[in-house]
Amino acid sequence: MFRAFLRKALLLSLPLYVISCGGGSSPETFGDMDSVVVTLNSIIPFNLQSDILIRKDANRDGICDYIAFQNDYIVAEFKSSPKFISENITYSPVYVYKYVIEFYNASPQNKCEKNPTCRNIFSKPYEFTASFSIQPPIVQVQEDQIEIIESIQKATVLVIPSDWKEVLMNYCYDISSNCIYNVKVKFHAIEIYSGKENELTGTFTVQFGDFPQGNSMDAYENIISTPDDSCILF
Repeated sequence: MFRAFLRKALLLSLPLYVISCGGGSSPETFGDMDSVVVTLNSIIPFNLQSDILIRKDANRDGICDYIAFQNDYIVAEFKSSPKFISENITYSPVYVYKYVIEFYNASPQNKCEKNPTCRNIFSKPYEFTASFSIQPPIVQVQEDQIEIIESIQKATVLVIPSDWKEVLMNYCYDISSNCIYNVKVKFHAIEIYSGKENELTGTFTVQFGDFPQGNSMDAYENIISTPDDSCILF
């Protein structure tokens, strides 16, 4: 959490962006509400390796007895900051109720894009329901100082449903298939107290292939996955 101590006489009721210094992000990452400004800080993993199938060797004879398919997720981190600094403002939580993802081909050698059935999966945007809140920041006034505690919220969201992989496994079987996409994810949010709506947009990259480690999210947020067995597909 970020803490800043500021002179009350100079800063009371001033817009936050006036007193911010250094850095900055693309305007697309900001959701400007009535009482708060919400920022999409990061998406993890930024480069997602999507495992198209999970190999399972039930009797340990070296031959795969069955395969399974697994969802892929990202973790989005949001930050809520006060839009204005004042002891007289009630800062609002922000509710995220849906998100939309769009895919853009990132490789001219993409084998999925060369087949109409596979290409059709990524030819349109997908809308998913969300249901999580970003809590408001805390502003505390003590004598001649103001303490600002920004709120951080993480959300794990589905981006690749497992049923897509029943098609993808026929075209994106290894890294040389170049099934790589740039992905835009747009979160739709509403400020609870004011009813004001805004959007927060982020991007990441996904590559589809038969990756032995399973879902690459494991290294980041301990999402349960089913690693591949060492077996041969027939």
